[in-house]
Amino acid sequence: MERRSEPTDVSPPMTAVAAGDHAAFVAVYRAHVEQVLSYATARCRDAHEVAELSAAVFVAVWENASTYDPTRGSVAAWINGIAARRLADLRRTDARRRRLSQRLSAEALLHDEDVEWIGARIDAERLSPAAMSAIGELSDEQREAFERVAVAGESSDEVGADLGITPTAVRMRVMRARQTLRRAVDG
Repeated sequence: MERRSEPTDVSPPMTAVAAGDHAAFVAVYRAHVEQVLSYATARCRDAHEVAELSAAVFVAVWENASTYDPTRGSVAAWINGIAARRLADLRRTDARRRRLSQRLSAEALLHDEDVEWIGARIDAERLSPAAMSAIGELSDEQREAFERVAVAGESSDEVGADLGITPTAVRMRVMRARQTLRRAVDG
């Protein structure tokens, strides 16, 4: 990359940059990249920040070229103003990130009961295919009793009355269904 010690004022191409002329933008970039890099390296903490600031400055030059007013100063001064504002934006963003990080690190992200619940949910998801397969293997009588008592929460008395069997028979069907499911899930 060719280095210049002082940027040249390229006011005439700014109207072309504002109109979307890439070649004009390249001319402005080449004329002022050293100026922006000097500004950034004098104020930034590391090479990544220099690169981020430099990129932000030239994106802003491209996007805001129509706002350049040659009566208010040179292109170099206008670009320095953009660099100062983008550096301030970068510092504010960094400060917000630090404050958020400090707030989050000060709080427990997961409480013990959350960890237990998530662990149980993971286990349930892993066991779900085996359990669904085992439910499919239950007899119709066991499946109906299990679904109504264990899943829907109906009482053995209610299910027994509806099916015309004793509550004890309902509990036996549910017990056998659970044993079948436990064997299938436990392997």
